[in-house]
Amino acid sequence: MQILTIDPGMYSGIVLADFDEVEGLLTILGRWEVSGGLEGLMQWDVHKDVAESISAVHDFVICEKFRVGPRTYKSIELEPLRIEGALTAVYGNRIEWQYNDAMLLAGNVGDRNANKRAGDNVLREMGLWSTGKQVGHKDANDVNSAMKHLVRWLRVNEHEVKIVEYA
Repeated sequence: MQILTIDPGMYSGIVLADFDEVEGLLTILGRWEVSGGLEGLMQWDVHKDVAESISAVHDFVICEKFRVGPRTYKSIELEPLRIEGALTAVYGNRIEWQYNDAMLLAGNVGDRNANKRAGDNVLREMGLWSTGKQVGHKDANDVNSAMKHLVRWLRVNEHEVKIVEYA
C-alpha cells in the first residue's frame, strides 16, 4: 500500500512510502522539505509529479491537522490551515487527519522537549531519521514530523515494520 504523509506549514515535510503488509517492509519512496507555505507547495515540481502520479493509486493520505492555540500570534503561523484546504480540494475525504500530539511516539514526561527527543530517537532506532543534508535544507524537522505521523499511523493500524528501505 502506498502512503503519503504531510506535515504542513511554511516548511512542509512530505514522505511518500510503500508498505508491504505481508513482509512488514516499509520502503521510503521519497522525502521532501518544501519551503514557501501553500505557494511553495503549489509551485514545487516534484509535488506536482507526485500528486499526478499517485493520486489514483495511493491508498492513504495522512496529514497533520492544525490547532489554533494561545501561542498563535502571526498570520504565517496559520499557513497550515491554507494547506489543509488545498489538500482537501485535491484528496477530499481520503485524508486521515492527525493532531500534533500524534508525534508522541515515546516518552510522555510532561516535558515537551524531552518528548520530542524521545520521538526523534524512535525514528533513529527505526532508521527513519532524516538530516537537512538528505533533504536539501538546513534541517529536516518537518520531514521528521511527517515521518512520525507515518509511524503513528502504522502503529494505530497495527502494522508491524520489520524492515526499512529507501528507494
